Amino acid sequence: MRAAIFAAAQEAKAKVIAEIERPKSGIVYKRRRRNKSWIQWQASAPGEAPAKKTGERMAKIEVKKANRANKPSSRIKAPGIYRLLELGTDSVEPRPLFGPVMRAYRQKFKDLLDATVSRVLKVTIRK
Repeated sequence: MRAAIFAAAQEAKAKVIAEIERPKSGIVYKRRRRNKSWIQWQASAPGEAPAKKTGERMAKIEVKKANRANKPSSRIKAPGIYRLLELGTDSVEPRPLFGPVMRAYRQKFKDLLDATVSRVLKVTIRK
């Protein structure tokens, strides 16, 4: 059961990263690098998932297994900026990321758990 939950969380993480990497439709910014060359970066528009700027924050998104003996669970851990962008702030409109991915993934997660429980029950009944 723990392995199935962890696998589902890994798959949800992949979907979160895919949302971040999708092309965005917000403002295009130019910034100067240390070597004096220019780089362009397109921000996300309000309502879109946050845009990937360098990939540093995105690389820090990870799946953690919870160490609870009687409650197998996993969680997706992400840098704080994604939590701020999820709901927005006084000066920044919301850029939802985890909510939409989890809502879209909910049924698949339920199906995965049902299949795992059925498999465990079949093995238990055979013994």
